[in-house]
This record gives sequence, C-alpha cells and structure tokens, in this order.
Amino acid sequence: MKYTRDLVIFILVFVFYVMLAGILSGLTLFTGLIIAVFMTIITRILIRRGHRGYSLGDLKRIRFMLDYVIKFIYVELVEHIKISRIILSRNMRINPDVVEIPVDLKSRIGLTLLALTITNTPGTIVVDLNEEKGVIYVHLLNRETYEATRIKHLVVGDFEELLRKVVKE
Repeated sequence: MKYTRDLVIFILVFVFYVMLAGILSGLTLFTGLIIAVFMTIITRILIRRGHRGYSLGDLKRIRFMLDYVIKFIYVELVEHIKISRIILSRNMRINPDVVEIPVDLKSRIGLTLLALTITNTPGTIVVDLNEEKGVIYVHLLNRETYEATRIKHLVVGDFEELLRKVVKE
C-alpha cells in the first residue's frame, strides 16, 4: 500500500512512452523502463515531504505537476504532427538554427526539467545551458520567427511557469 502511488506513476509513464514510441521492441521496453523509473524517482522527490504526509502545498504542487504532464502530452502530439508533415512533404523546407532563450528559473532541478522537456519535444534540442546568464541554447529544426519573445513562447511556452510552481521556486 505504501508504494501504490509510485507504481501508478511508473505504469502510466511506461505505457505512455511505449505508446509514443509506436513500436514494441526490446529496446523500446528497456528505454521505457529506464524512463519510467527515472520519472517515478523525480516525482517522489518533488512531491513527497518525508514521513509527515502531504500538506496543502503538496496538493497544489501535484495539481501543477498534472497540469504540466497534460500540457506536455498535448505539445508532444502537436509537435509530432508538425514533424511528420515536414518529413512527408515533397518540398522539405526547414530553417534550422540555434537560438538563445532567456529563462527565469534559478533552481538546477527546474532548469534541468525544462531542458529535458524541450529536448523531448520533436524538432528541438537543448545544446547548452548557462546558469549564470540565465539562458538556454536550443537547436530548432525549423525556426519560424526571429522575434525573441515569440521564439520563447513557441519553445518554452507555459512550461517555465508550471515548473516554477512545481519546484516551489
């Protein structure tokens, strides 16, 4: 009974990963297993407050984490469709570029989770992170604009604000 929450999180992450991978192979199952264990540990660290149980603040963080996961799933699906259109089009028109995006997150776990979120989104990869300057460098498969605030909105979206609430920054 003590580990029921962890088991539920593990199963949900594992099933979600295998569904997104789209192929059932040994490598997919192994990778899904590793990611599910990692995400279960992160969730436990972020949410659990020792042996005292949950406080009202923890329940709010759980809600923000659920908002984060739902937003992530939505963005993943939309970006997979965009990348599929690029791949399947006869005239592949892409505009790859590396951009500097300022971020307001200060904690290492918040910055790391944001970088992982961006990297897991198709078409974007975080190539560097500068904590002192408060910027991340992201490689975009298709740069749609040169306006800095618009780029930040397209790449980071609401994830930064949700992570700030989850990690209590």
